[in-house]
Amino acid sequence: VLEWSDGYYNGEIKTTKIVQALDIKADKVGLQRSEQLRELYKSLLGGESTDQQLKRPSIALSPE
Repeated sequence: VLEWSDGYYNGEIKTTKIVQALDIKADKVGLQRSEQLRELYKSLLGGESTDQQLKRPSIALSPE
């Protein structure tokens, strides 16, 4: 016999496959973020050369 008691919808059922895929994606994003922060740290520590500044032009604000 089934009975309804106080409960709530807790989202989709998370299977092992879904959870593993989310973990892998989160790990990949974390590694990418770490690499970006490492590059930023190195560029701030050593200063950027003029070649690197030419590759990454800054965005200038202009009135429209």
